[in-house]
Amino acid sequence: MILPASQLKNITEHEIVIAFGRNDKNFYAMLYDCYSPRLLGMIIKWVNQKETAELILLKAFIKVWNTRQMFNPENEIFYYWLCRQARVCYSENSIPTGTLKIKRTPYKP
Repeated sequence: MILPASQLKNITEHEIVIAFGRNDKNFYAMLYDCYSPRLLGMIIKWVNQKETAELILLKAFIKVWNTRQMFNPENEIFYYWLCRQARVCYSENSIPTGTLKIKRTPYKP
C-alpha cells in the first residue's frame, strides 16, 4: 500500500526496509518528498550554497537507493542513516573543488 507523503511520519523503520526490499520506487519517491526539505536545509548549512546543496542531496538519495540493503532498523533510525549518507556525499571528492564552502561559527564558551 502506498501512502501520501504526509502520512510517512507514521511509517516504521521496518516498513521502510520492507519497501526497500520490494524495490518500491513509488514509496521511495514519497520518502524523498518527506525527507528532502529537512535534509536540504541541513546541507545548505554545511555548504552555504543552495545549488551545491541540491547536488549533494540528490547524490545522497541515489546513494541511499543503491545501498538500501545496508539499512538496518535495529541499529539505526532511517533519518540519521540518511543524514550520514548525505555527509558521506558531502565529503566525497566527486564534488568539484572550490564549490564547497563550510560556514564556520566561532566557538563561544
